[in-house]
Amino acid sequence: MKVSRPLKYNKPVEIFSGPDLEKIHLGSMQILETIGVRFYSEKVLQLFKEKETGSILIKMS
Repeated sequence: MKVSRPLKYNKPVEIFSGPDLEKIHLGSMQILETIGVRFYSEKVLQLFKEKETGSILIKMS
């Protein structure tokens, strides 16, 4: 009977530093605020209608 050893997991590689991740996050939020996202799914639009959307602006066009 062959016994396999457990896999050794290395520490995750950090590609971006904390400040870099913050810049990416802020840039993403700016894009979402100025350009936004369009949802075509009626199911998703219904979910937004059912939930409190806070600052989410829903345009039905």
